[in-house]
Amino acid sequence: TSGPRHLSKEHAEKPRVGQVHDETQLEHSPTEETQLEHSPTEETQLEHSPTEETQLEHSPNEETQLEHSPTEETQLEHSPTEETQLQHSPTEETQLQHSPTEKTQLEHSPTEKTQLQHSPTEETQLEHSPTEETQLEHSPTEETQLEHSATEETQLEHSATEETQLEHSATEETQLEHSPTEETQLEHSPTEETQLQRTPTEETQLQRTPTEETQLEHSPTEETQLEHSPTEETQLEHSPNEETQLEHSPTEETQLEHSPTEETQLEHSPNEETQLEHSPTEETQLEHSPTEETQLQHSPTEETQLQHSPTEKTQLEHSPTEKTQLQHSPTEETQLQHSPTEETQLEHSPTEKTQLELLPRRRNWNTFQFFY
Repeated sequence: TSGPRHLSKEHAEKPRVGQVHDETQLEHSPTEETQLEHSPTEETQLEHSPTEETQLEHSPNEETQLEHSPTEETQLEHSPTEETQLQHSPTEETQLQHSPTEKTQLEHSPTEKTQLQHSPTEETQLEHSPTEETQLEHSPTEETQLEHSATEETQLEHSATEETQLEHSATEETQLEHSPTEETQLEHSPTEETQLQRTPTEETQLQRTPTEETQLEHSPTEETQLEHSPTEETQLEHSPNEETQLEHSPTEETQLEHSPTEETQLEHSPNEETQLEHSPTEETQLEHSPTEETQLQHSPTEETQLQHSPTEKTQLEHSPTEKTQLQHSPTEETQLQHSPTEETQLEHSPTEKTQLELLPRRRNWNTFQFFY
């Protein structure tokens, strides 16, 4: 009598298969603290997020897209026919055999209790949200953006050619081999019951939405904005000085080296014959000259002239004052610095030979005979 009673107690104390699976999941599931410790913060995300300039640098232009876009002929040649599609389509029998039943779906669906236990609260979210100060500290400045901006040469060097694109483009055979069939799609597609079980209810949504108070607490104030705005001193520090401008200004030697010589000017000057050939005749001038009617049609009337003439008020408003004229007038020092010296004038003055060479050459009219 004692033997069967002992066996019945063991049988009653054994948990179900679903309960054992849930307990092992809860033991090995990470807690909220470990999740928050190992989750990346917004600061690290902002540091490693690409800026708009780098995105624009590496984005292909419209010309390269049009050059590398496949034509309609190549698309039609590589498009699969209806026969190959019908051969690879699964039948209804194989779909019904591999479809999961409702029992297995209900056993593996998570309950609402486990979802609420593992959802993070609003307090933990607010504790780990980065402040505006840390965001502004890690924001890249304009100098670093300009340093890392790629030039057109580097873009052309890194742009992929058509050959490399064709080498790395997958053929139709490899696409068909790796494309999932309808059977595997139906096997892994969730049913309506599992979708309804996993959708959050209105109560959980309202609990997780931030309130207006938390939004106002984290909104930046005007003081913080003024603190991080660049001052006039920093702007003046980054403005180029006159010394740097003078260093990069071309010298007289470079100007003389790149100035065209008299020989090249004489070679490229048109001769009298080419001028006579290309000069318009009187007939063409009379044909293209506007008539009196067209001139009267396009001449502005007195009303339009009066409408578009500026009034005295607008003239006085836009006339520069004496202060602005004095501010923008060059001083005597700058005039003396930029005035050419006598040596430079003598160097650049044309000699008698060059003046004689540049005079228009007269034709020898004795060689031509005119008959009237």
